[in-house]
Amino acid sequence: IGVARALGRRRPERGRVAVLFQPAEETGEGAARMVADPVVKELAPDYTLATHNLPSKPLGALVVRDGTFACASTGLIVRLRGYTSHAAEPENGASPVFAASTLAMALQAIPQRYVALHELCKVTIVGVEVGGPHFGVTPGDGRVMATLRAETDELLDQVLEICSRYARGTAAANGLEVELETIERFPATINHPAVVDATVAAAEEHGIEVVREAHPFSWSEDFGHFTALAPGALIGLGAGLEQPALHHPDYDFPDALIEPSVRLFLSAAERLASTDPVRRQ
Repeated sequence: IGVARALGRRRPERGRVAVLFQPAEETGEGAARMVADPVVKELAPDYTLATHNLPSKPLGALVVRDGTFACASTGLIVRLRGYTSHAAEPENGASPVFAASTLAMALQAIPQRYVALHELCKVTIVGVEVGGPHFGVTPGDGRVMATLRAETDELLDQVLEICSRYARGTAAANGLEVELETIERFPATINHPAVVDATVAAAEEHGIEVVREAHPFSWSEDFGHFTALAPGALIGLGAGLEQPALHHPDYDFPDALIEPSVRLFLSAAERLASTDPVRRQ
């Protein structure tokens, strides 16, 4: 809103700046819908730019990186189906308890076994659901849920295939049916050096500290849909070294970031608007 107000008072001397307010970021759906919208297609942006505040970084510092800034990710749900039995006769049922527990451990170990040391990849179990306080009945179905993260979309696809193969094999070995579902897919957010350079120059102009990250962040942002649409960058603004982590219940967005982020966006937009569009490699 601050950027929009400033642009309303003084428009760029060259080019146009479109200010986008994005819905449904946490589920990975918002940017995909916006990129597919005829309005955004008509805008046909030459550059895209977004910011995210980052706890554990110096307050107000600009955090940048060329290439992958935020990883690709997807949720994976493995549904295991057997059939119940009396708890006194477990041999007469097909319980998913053993399969769910072993699969959860196996999935988290896949990056260690199948991914090269220099490649960034994680498999995090976010839930295991099987059975309950029904002491006379063995369970007949269950779910294992995991989030897969990787530095590139290609690596994410490879890890997803390995996880799926493990899920099908574990189910078969335990006499269970299996159903796989992927949910909340995020592409990798790939920063273009020209857009990163424009934000760094803007930060230096305003005396803002610049922090260059050596490695991608393992979390995901659906702004990757926009960096795939046009050369762009997702940049970070430090929220303070003592600020609780993102999604922590005690997290509190520092209002002190608002004014410098407005100045940074305006300056970067002016620099990008004054240059000829870059071509994708």
